Amino acid sequence: MRISNECRVTFRYKPDTVSPSIVNTVFSNVVSTDVINELISVTKKVNKDTISKFEVLTYDIVIKNISDIDVTNVFFQDSIPKGLRFISNSVFVNKVNIRCVNPIKGFYIGTILPGDSISISFKVLVNEENEEHIINNSSKAIYDYIYNIEEKPERVEKESNVVSTQIRKDLFKQLEVSNLLSISKCMPSIKDIISVKIKVKIIDTKLVETPITTTSSYDSNDLSNLIIIGAIDYEVIYNYKSGVQSFREQEGFSSFLLVPSGLEYCEDKSVKATIEQSTYKKVDCRRIFVNTSLLIEI
Repeated sequence: MRISNECRVTFRYKPDTVSPSIVNTVFSNVVSTDVINELISVTKKVNKDTISKFEVLTYDIVIKNISDIDVTNVFFQDSIPKGLRFISNSVFVNKVNIRCVNPIKGFYIGTILPGDSISISFKVLVNEENEEHIINNSSKAIYDYIYNIEEKPERVEKESNVVSTQIRKDLFKQLEVSNLLSISKCMPSIKDIISVKIKVKIIDTKLVETPITTTSSYDSNDLSNLIIIGAIDYEVIYNYKSGVQSFREQEGFSSFLLVPSGLEYCEDKSVKATIEQSTYKKVDCRRIFVNTSLLIEI
């Protein structure tokens, strides 16, 4: 149906002071609006309400023909938000894997018969650059709508509902590293410790698949172990009987962090180590005990 509208203005005027009044009417331009009956519904779901970085989200969309005519030339597109990365070749249409298509660019799914529906699913990775707290996402279907059989079909967009997922900030681990540092026999004995300077660095990381117990936040199938190998550099400055002396020592440490298995899709598995607190104590004239509390995060 097409709604057309125009307006008119009637007015009275005199050409001059002695002439009779003249009545005139002017018309505006005609504006028209097409009223389009909805032919399809687009329903979207997401598999997780809360998620961590490097987890994988699965979106499921159902496009249904709610009319009594064929809906032709249907095109699907998704507005994947910034901070999510589409996982290549993860698109399924009616449970059939469709390779080399991307929901952001969109793809055609053909004709939907009356009462029929088409299901679409795909996966995205919550990547390391994501700084959002909530991910909102929607999809749309674009199809031909024939208003007048003598004219070209109009392209009509139908938006889905918006689905939301909250991002947790939980990929970290506190670690205590204790070392007993001993000075060389050729160095003078320790009288008093002036200071202990500490630096920590991550040397290597490795993602491994090992048996993992299901936790309250994760299913075991969604988790991997990230093995972390690091080193701590110590510089000890102390007083001895005749002056001030210092020595350096390096000690290694290793730990692991439970991470979502989606981390395997990332080339850079960078880990940051921060020194939260450090304490030290003189054990005897040649040894120092140092305890360091580290925060490991990814």
